[in-house]
Parts: sequence; structure tokens; C-alpha cells
Amino acid sequence: MIDIIITFALIASGTTANKYLLLYLPPTFFTALRMLSAGLILAGYHALWSPRFTKEYLRSDIKLLFGISFFTTFIPSALKAFALKYLNSSQASLLGSIDPFVTALYAYILLGETLSWPKIIGLCGGTAGIMYQIISTKNEAYPLVGSLSWPEIAVFANVLLSRYGWIRAQKLLRAERYKPSELNGIMMIAGGFYALILAALLGECGWCAVPN
Repeated sequence: MIDIIITFALIASGTTANKYLLLYLPPTFFTALRMLSAGLILAGYHALWSPRFTKEYLRSDIKLLFGISFFTTFIPSALKAFALKYLNSSQASLLGSIDPFVTALYAYILLGETLSWPKIIGLCGGTAGIMYQIISTKNEAYPLVGSLSWPEIAVFANVLLSRYGWIRAQKLLRAERYKPSELNGIMMIAGGFYALILAALLGECGWCAVPN
């Protein structure tokens, strides 16, 4: 039990730390720094001993890896950073808790997994709770679209795209092409480069900005 409490405490503190950093950094550039630093550390560790980190091995998967990273790390992380910049940490975390429900629906639609009645009831109850949170709490920091603000829409888009990307990543994991931590490191590096390019185009980082 104590391990679970510590794990969730660390996750919560990470969200708060990200919120603090976003007070000083633009979302896309923050995403690039976060993804690249974490990806280089993780992939660098595996590159010391894993036979999978060679040009010959990676070449056959390079298109698939960059495609998956677009949906698993780049777009979802950029959307999450944008949302966290304009939402309270607790509100962003609560809205992001729709993750298990989206995963269950994707598993049903894409993988043909069955949903039992307890799962269906849980999905409906969780969705109702999140909808109540949206209706009862208005975020006036950004223009609204109907009952949703753009940051709230970004949270939902983050979850939808991320879960879709990770389900597609199962193809490589089930084929045992990569270990989960190896694949995660590679995708974070690719997503970080995507974000760095976008940050340069948006002029969010002075040293990497694209000249007019």
C-alpha cells in the first residue's frame, strides 16, 4: 500500500512541478526540453548494452517509430503542456483520468476485447463524473467552445491520441522488437525533435528560432 501511495505522490508532484515550469516556459519548447532530456537519458542507458540500438536494427523500423512517436509523445505532450499552462493542476489531472475509459473503448473497437457489464457501468459512471466537473467548473482563462474551454479540449485530445498511439505501439512490443523502456526512450527522443522543430517555427526558443 505504501508503494502505491508513494508512486501516486510522485506523479502528483511531477504535475505540480510541470505547472510551475510552464509559468516561465512556452508549452512547445517545454515539451521539447522534457522529451529530449528524458529520452536521451533512457535511450542512452539502453544504448550501452542493448543490441537494438544500431543503425542496421533501427533502420527497418524508423518510419513506424517516428509515426508512433507523433501520436504517443509529441502531440499528446504538447497538448498536455498547453492545457496545464491554463488549467489548475488538480483540474487537469481529474480530466486526464478519463484515460482508462478511453483505453477500454479503444481495446473494444480496435482489438476486439469484450466489455463486461461492470466495466460498462464503470465507464458510464466515470464519464458522468467528468462531465459534471466540466459543467460545474468554468475556465475563463481561455476562450470557450460551447461548454468546453480550449485547454479542456486539449486534455481530452491528449488522452485520445496518446492511447491510440500506444495501442499501435503494441505491434512492436508484441513482436518483441523492443523492450518497453527501449521503445519509450526512442519515442521520447523522436517526439522531442518534433517539438523542437515546432518551437523553432513558433519562435519559442531564441537560439533555435527560424529567421524570417
